[in-house]
Amino acid sequence: MLEVVWAYISTPQSATNELSFSLVYGAEAMILVEIREPSPRRINFDERLNDESLLISLDLVIELREKAQIRNMVAKQRVARKHNSKLQPHTF
Repeated sequence: MLEVVWAYISTPQSATNELSFSLVYGAEAMILVEIREPSPRRINFDERLNDESLLISLDLVIELREKAQIRNMVAKQRVARKHNSKLQPHTF
């Protein structure tokens, strides 16, 4: 079950084109394989640079959320237009 949840939060959503994890926490998620096995991301990790990067990401997360919200509204409008184009007017 945990893998399903992890797959969902670490996959870009079609409406927003963003990761759910990024929208909530303001940072990119590290997949489980990267934690268990040595990866370039883990090998080149520098805690000082990471702290600075996280502070910058937190400043930008509001903008990221606003862009995601706009993309979500556009996607909803696209779906509504497509749905409404298939409606047939009925007269009684």
